[in-house]
Order: sequence, then structure tokens, then C-alpha cells
Amino acid sequence: MKKWNNKRGFTFIEVFLSITLFSIIMGAFLTHFLFFVKTCSKDTKILGITQELRCASNYIENTIRMCNYKKIIYNDKQKRFTGEDRNANKVYIDLSGKIQYEQNTLIYFYEDKRELRINKRGEHNILVEHIKEITVSEIIENKLIEIEVFGDQEKSVKTTIKIN
Repeated sequence: MKKWNNKRGFTFIEVFLSITLFSIIMGAFLTHFLFFVKTCSKDTKILGITQELRCASNYIENTIRMCNYKKIIYNDKQKRFTGEDRNANKVYIDLSGKIQYEQNTLIYFYEDKRELRINKRGEHNILVEHIKEITVSEIIENKLIEIEVFGDQEKSVKTTIKIN
């Protein structure tokens, strides 16, 4: 029986070629991995923006419903909803883009800071940031309202609300 007794090891060319081949494979893998991470990061940011816009839209809709939506009136010139709370106090939902200091304003859109704010007890708490614009369209005057909230990355969310 023949005995293998090779103590020579690897040659320099064999080591160099194996390292080169390993580097090419790892470079290709790393390129694909970094592309995947970048794509996931971008998609996560877009989903976060869409989720924030949906939150703003839902909060506006729920506040309108809370204000006895059968008695709520929309003023197109002021971009403002006027309604009543449970205690029959006059309350406002202002989407004009101006800061509101009235005590009875429940929520308002502040365009300079690009924020939707809650105005409970005059605190001006921020609900959602990164809102470019909020548009309100009366589909049927004082009957059916469409609200669209625009945000970063050219994303928007629409909701339709029946009032009166």
C-alpha cells in the first residue's frame, strides 16, 4: 500500500487564486446585500409616511364623527368644520394651515411646520408631522366630503365622509 506523505502545502499561486476567487464571490454577494438593504430602507420610509398620513386621515374622520356629524357644517372659504361636542358646545376642525389659538378648536393643520395638531386644553400637541397639504372637496355640498392628506415622497391618502 502506498503511503501519502506530502508535506509541501499550497503554492503561492494556489493561495493567490483562491483568495482572488473568494474576493470576487464576496464582492458580488456584498453588492447584492447592500442593494437589498437600501431598497428595504427606502420601502420602510415610504410605508412609514403612508402610515402617518393614514393616521392623520383617520383622526380627522373620527373627530368629525365625534362632533355629531349630522350637525356639522363645512365652510369652504375657511377650510373649517363647525360642529358640536357631546355637551352641545361649538367646536372646530380647522384645515386651513394657520395656527389656531381658539379653545374650541379640536384639531388643526399648521402648514408652516407641516403638522397636524391636537388642541386639547390649549396644548397644541403634534399628532402627525411631514404633511405637505390637506385638501377638502365637497362632493355634495354639506352632504359628502372628501379629504386628501398629502405627505412626503408624493404620497397621499383619501377619505370620504358623509355629513348631515
